[in-house]
Amino acid sequence: MRVRTPPLLALLALAVGYSLVRKPCVGEGVIVGLAVAASVTIGLESAPVMAAICAFWAIRWWLSPDIASATRAFGGSLLLGALAGWIAFTDGSVLGDVRVMGGVTCDAYGMPLALLLSLGGT
Repeated sequence: MRVRTPPLLALLALAVGYSLVRKPCVGEGVIVGLAVAASVTIGLESAPVMAAICAFWAIRWWLSPDIASATRAFGGSLLLGALAGWIAFTDGSVLGDVRVMGGVTCDAYGMPLALLLSLGGT
């Protein structure tokens, strides 16, 4: 099974759209964090844009600390989304012969990338 470009574009639109909210709340942070984690789990084509979105949130938090709760929600959902993607969509070598999603795997997503996303979320 190969996921094509439309899901990536939809996740990208969600991440960018909710990042541009003037004063984000916790809900927007959660949506952006999960969209970034899901987008990178599906395909690495969007990784540079997702890295820019993460940098945007970090700079935004640095410039206006009053959105700290939304930034924490972004980081937490990025962490949980990265770990969930690693558990559900790796090639099964980590979990032995167990395939959580019925054999659906992501060819480029693995522990190194999940670890980078998780560190970015903390």
